[in-house]
Amino acid sequence: MYAQVTVLLPPQVYNGAVEDLTTAVKLDRTCSFAYYNRAVCHHQMKEYEQVILLSCPYLSSSSSFLIPQSSF
Repeated sequence: MYAQVTVLLPPQVYNGAVEDLTTAVKLDRTCSFAYYNRAVCHHQMKEYEQVILLSCPYLSSSSSFLIPQSSF
């Protein structure tokens, strides 16, 4: 059985974590761990737009990740 636990921390802790995770992303843009955890921090702070804009680069960038029309 899987149990998910959400820990409520002061916003300052999440802000610091976001800064550290942003540094991690700058050092390694393929680090899914950093993207995911940064999204979790933004979600906990109810910064939902930031979750999409900063934590999911493929969603906020150009549509280059979409399947080309010729593939259908």
